[in-house]
Amino acid sequence: MPSIMLFHLYNRNHAQNHIFFGHVLIWAGIFAAAGFLLFFALKRIVGSGEGALLLTVLYWLCFWMFGSMIDIILRLDLTFPHSFFLAALALGLIFITVLFRRFKPPFDKIRPAFNALSIAILVLFAFNLTPAIRHNFALQRARAMMMSVDEVARPFYVKQNFFIDTALPAPDIYWFHIDGMMSLQTMARLWGEPQEHLREELSRRGFKLYDNALLVAGGTNNALAILFSPAFSDSFFRGRLLEIKTGLGLYEAERIFHELHWATLVSGASVAIGSYEYFELINAFLERGYIFENTCTRLWQPAHRSRYLLRYFPVDFFIDGPLPDLLTVTTPFRFLRPIIERNATVRHQPFDFTPDPSSDPLARFVFKSLFYAHMGQTWRQDPALREMDRTAVHLYPLAFDYAAQRMLSLIDNVLEENPNAVIVLQADHGLHLIETRQHLLALGYTPEQVLELWFSVFSAVRIPDQYGALEAPIAPLNISRELVNRFVGHNYNLLP
Repeated sequence: MPSIMLFHLYNRNHAQNHIFFGHVLIWAGIFAAAGFLLFFALKRIVGSGEGALLLTVLYWLCFWMFGSMIDIILRLDLTFPHSFFLAALALGLIFITVLFRRFKPPFDKIRPAFNALSIAILVLFAFNLTPAIRHNFALQRARAMMMSVDEVARPFYVKQNFFIDTALPAPDIYWFHIDGMMSLQTMARLWGEPQEHLREELSRRGFKLYDNALLVAGGTNNALAILFSPAFSDSFFRGRLLEIKTGLGLYEAERIFHELHWATLVSGASVAIGSYEYFELINAFLERGYIFENTCTRLWQPAHRSRYLLRYFPVDFFIDGPLPDLLTVTTPFRFLRPIIERNATVRHQPFDFTPDPSSDPLARFVFKSLFYAHMGQTWRQDPALREMDRTAVHLYPLAFDYAAQRMLSLIDNVLEENPNAVIVLQADHGLHLIETRQHLLALGYTPEQVLELWFSVFSAVRIPDQYGALEAPIAPLNISRELVNRFVGHNYNLLP
């Protein structure tokens, strides 16, 4: 019974999340053992196999539907404590169990009905397990086939060798990933927020702002691969994404992202080859002699397979990855979310990497993420939102302003320590969550406006005069190319 819902969860989410099938099987084993213990415990309590079967089904339905029930309650009362609901639910189940034990309903008289229920459970189990296995086998076969062909026959290219010009300057570089922050032009046109103050503050600090930047990536993983790996982007991603940018509608964009994700998985690009895990920008600077500092956990999974980042991160341990996140959304495991997040922080501590420990690093490349503009952070602007409300779009301008304040504060801290630093401020997407986009359509936004709110990104770059400065803003897809060409060696052609 529990595995029906588990594999259903996997089937619904594997297209948009990197979920290891082995992790699902481990959880299925854990839930199966718990299911057997629960059934036999209930059978002993109520004295009936049929009654135990009914109660087991009820217990597991309450377990898997806990998140949905909480969401319904929060629509009525945002302040209702989750722990109270969990306690009430537990008491209700105990009460029903006591009733079964007390009155001993004569279920044995309708045993054929329970036989039919058992068969229905088995059918549902097979119905949900079969596509999960089929998907995993297809994925493994396709990856094995892809790995067996010559590198030039693969549908993508990842640049791994770089021309190094040691005569070029080597400034400290800071890349701030401003997750979910839109461009100023979109803020002015669709939100009525011109943000002139932010524009002036960035100009005063030496930034060139790309006013109407768009990044057709869909989500963070795609965005990082596109921004940090120009050769991979040009050979695999960009052609399909340009189809969206050149006039396709919202639903065609959804279809292409789904197809692109599958093509990426099938090609082995996300696991077997290492395009997500091998970021060209970072490795180019590591080859130049930079030290890479990742001051957050955002890059832990993509970076661990790099040729240079040899520190092992346990991505194959079943508690990692998005599956526990899905379980905390749907089940009472949401009470364990702080523990999971705290353990993840412990496991994925920020790290420094020096290519040659015997020599001093040439300079620093620092990556840091800010998530304050993300829709998942709108609760910061409204204490009544105890959980992430993916439809609270009216709070986005407040979240944007808060993210801008934190961003400026962070910039000032860097410039106080290092006034000659090169700084990149780059977002990955706008309002990209599907629930948010559906809500925008329901509010009356046109599909074209929703696309803009999805792909609009904040983008600004600071290069001081002593390193050549900037005559004009840099488009997001040219930032990595420009940095590598200026401070590593000429390795990329800029996009028009």
